[in-house]
Amino acid sequence: MRKIGLILLVLLASALLMEAALRLFGYVSMSLKRAGSPPVASGNRRILCIGDCMVLGAGGRSFPEQMQDILLEQYGVNAFSVINAGKASGNSSHMLAALPEAMGKYRPDLVIIMTGRNNTWNPFREDAPDSDAPFLARHSRMYRFLKFLTHKDERIGPERGVLSARLASLETEERNVFPRFSELSAKARARLVSYYCASAQMFYNLSDYLSASAELDKAMACAKGGGYSVVREIIRMSIICRAPDKALVLLRSAAFPSSDRALEKFYYAQAYELQGDAVKADRLLREAVRLDPYNWEYHFELGRLHDWDTKKALAYYSEAKRLSPRVPHPYYAMGLLFIRTKNLHEAEAEFKQALRLDPANVNPLRRLAELNLKRKTPERFLALWKEIPELSQFPEYNGLRVSVQDGRFLRRTPKEEWVSDISEAVTMVRRAGVPVIVSSYHELNLEGMRDAAETNGAIYVDLEPVFKQRFKTRQEYTAYDNVHCNTRGYRAIAEVFAGMAEDLFGLTKSTSAASSPAVR
Repeated sequence: MRKIGLILLVLLASALLMEAALRLFGYVSMSLKRAGSPPVASGNRRILCIGDCMVLGAGGRSFPEQMQDILLEQYGVNAFSVINAGKASGNSSHMLAALPEAMGKYRPDLVIIMTGRNNTWNPFREDAPDSDAPFLARHSRMYRFLKFLTHKDERIGPERGVLSARLASLETEERNVFPRFSELSAKARARLVSYYCASAQMFYNLSDYLSASAELDKAMACAKGGGYSVVREIIRMSIICRAPDKALVLLRSAAFPSSDRALEKFYYAQAYELQGDAVKADRLLREAVRLDPYNWEYHFELGRLHDWDTKKALAYYSEAKRLSPRVPHPYYAMGLLFIRTKNLHEAEAEFKQALRLDPANVNPLRRLAELNLKRKTPERFLALWKEIPELSQFPEYNGLRVSVQDGRFLRRTPKEEWVSDISEAVTMVRRAGVPVIVSSYHELNLEGMRDAAETNGAIYVDLEPVFKQRFKTRQEYTAYDNVHCNTRGYRAIAEVFAGMAEDLFGLTKSTSAASSPAVR
């Protein structure tokens, strides 16, 4: 027995030493990575914008994108890189959880934070366990390391090196091919355009707007003299990458066949919507519907454009559902409308149908969790897998079940959450020696946010006076959803922050910057 006990003691000590070694290795690796690895962003000065959908750019071209445009025009290509780390539907805990990695990855010279509003409806914290994984999987580095070594699908060692070499080879081939693209066949040029469009979307998703724009420019150059389908692909990708100016240039020069006139109007509408011209977008969408009344997407887009008018929006979404009952988007949009009008039973039905059609869709899933928490019926969410069995396969649902069951989201009030998260975030950035700006929303100052920011060394910006001074009516800067900014509204925010960045870096004041906001 003593020998067995001794063996167990040695094994336990070995396990503890290995765990400690792995944690030390992780700490040293991250420190070396932050100190020596090249950042993804390429500008000499890097500005990290982090927060929720107002940073991401719901409703128009985001303020980080337009801030990049302003600084590019004023100081040239390599002077600044503005990184968009916004998260759709994210609350302050999502910002705080993403901040350490973003700081290490980009090593910013300035951080801009806009978050907190979603705490009032999204109670789930990013720092709460988000899956039903075993205790060791959540807390033991050794357990995760052993799982990694035994996972057959991981690409490590020589195989990973082969993939990296292949990628480098492809990039070299592209650099050699592009200067002589005019010598290629029409088919080869079309493939090259598809490559550039895919690259543009990849860079856009990585918040590298300069590279995304450059890829779209290459695609446009290769498309000269190309077929209609090639041009149409670039138009579509320009809209996805929120580059309406490029889309409009191509639309004005493209020859759409008569069979695609409705699609042409639809693309025009999307481009003008991104520019913030809702009147033109509405007129063109109506023309698209007149030319092709059976396309669900045209009706759906009209619903989004008129989301502020519940009656109209419901009519458009209902028609989109009728035309394409297997598409989840109209159901989810209607669920949001029903929540706004306090019709929670109808909202639940719409979200459930959206999930039946697409069980992997996180948005209706989170809304159902929120809805049942508000009604104090968490058991309905916990039993949702019985109605939609496919949900049990997805970690997101299992993670939400754990959070709902354990009640971790009920720890603090929304105000306490955003005050605590902002305080911790500002402290983290200031310890790195980086200035940080905490911003209000364009129509909302969250209680306690200014004190949390300034007490910990941040600059607080109040955007409300800027918007009241610049715009005569709310419609001038409000997006179709009646909540977020449109492109013009985001431009105003971009000009404020571009001017503040110039001041902080001791540069000449940009002629395009807005008047100073209310700061203290």
